[in-house]
Amino acid sequence: MLFVVWISLVADLALFNSQFNRDSFLGNIDAFLHTMPDCRPRGIRDQLQAKCHVLYYPLQFDCHPSEAR
Repeated sequence: MLFVVWISLVADLALFNSQFNRDSFLGNIDAFLHTMPDCRPRGIRDQLQAKCHVLYYPLQFDCHPSEAR
């Protein structure tokens, strides 16, 4: 999980396929960071919350490649 948190911090945007997954990720960050013996950075959840969005499937595009010709 540490890798996912650090990658999310440097990303411009973090997308989730459901609100449950987004809330689960954000809700467990603080508890996870408290397991670290030292160097517990503060405010990570708040930084990530602004970047986390839900993108529901299926995706819909305005034009299909076959129609673009």
